[in-house]
Amino acid sequence: MLILTYFHPVLGPDILLTEPENIVDSIDPSHLDEIKSLLDTAEPGFFTHFFSVDMRTVNMVFTLPSPWARGGEEIAMLTKIIQEADPNLELYETQFLQFINEIKNEISDVYKVFYFRKPPKDTSRKEIKQKLEKMGYFFSDLYKTLKSIPVNTFGTLVSLNSVLKEQNIQIPSRFIHDFDKELDGTEKNFFLVCQYRDRKFKLELIPVKCRNILKISLMLGNTLNIKVVQKISNIIAQNKLSIIYTSGICIQSGNCIYEVYLDAETISDREHLISSLIRITEVQNVKIRAIEG
Repeated sequence: MLILTYFHPVLGPDILLTEPENIVDSIDPSHLDEIKSLLDTAEPGFFTHFFSVDMRTVNMVFTLPSPWARGGEEIAMLTKIIQEADPNLELYETQFLQFINEIKNEISDVYKVFYFRKPPKDTSRKEIKQKLEKMGYFFSDLYKTLKSIPVNTFGTLVSLNSVLKEQNIQIPSRFIHDFDKELDGTEKNFFLVCQYRDRKFKLELIPVKCRNILKISLMLGNTLNIKVVQKISNIIAQNKLSIIYTSGICIQSGNCIYEVYLDAETISDREHLISSLIRITEVQNVKIRAIEG
């Protein structure tokens, strides 16, 4: 499910394109409103947003130069509703950027598509319709590309004794062989993520280029709303930090906690980062733990 939202000068955040076309009818109206509201507060950049366990999105807010817009820029947002437990964020960001570059380079005066409802005086409706159709082709290609991202799964039966007492788990050789072909040779380590929830113990191995990772936990009390996540995402984007993994917002003992693992080598000023996060009104405390290879 893919959505392109833009900021209408009168209506506010509005939907321009969707794939599939009838997707709007299948989304909870409150979720749809929340998706559109992301454009109201988010700054340009890539971020994730978790509405619930069953409703998660990857998003990219971007701008386009426009002589018709107040401030000289149109603002829009790509949103992909995802089902993966551990989405490939780098891949989504790359594909989003490719789409944005395509419409900038291949559609002249692309900003005009955002005025399809009511074009300025002396502007050709036919011209705007043609530009919108061309954007629709690129948008459809993006949807097909994201839809065809392969996911390979291998399963094996492991005895409780080998896990709980011997603490030994063997990874199927077939999986290792296929996975090894996906590596580009620049990775230095695996980042091992262990997660326990509802009698399920989950292990994830994420290949990383870095040698040091920083875990940041933000204590949010009983606050759980979209704006808090947006503020955190904006700070991470502004500081150009590389996210290795995030569990998003989880509930522990009735308190909301946002956890994110960052490439420590991309953090140039740790004190500035901490002070920026603690200034968020809803953040009660910040905990940091270094994870070294």
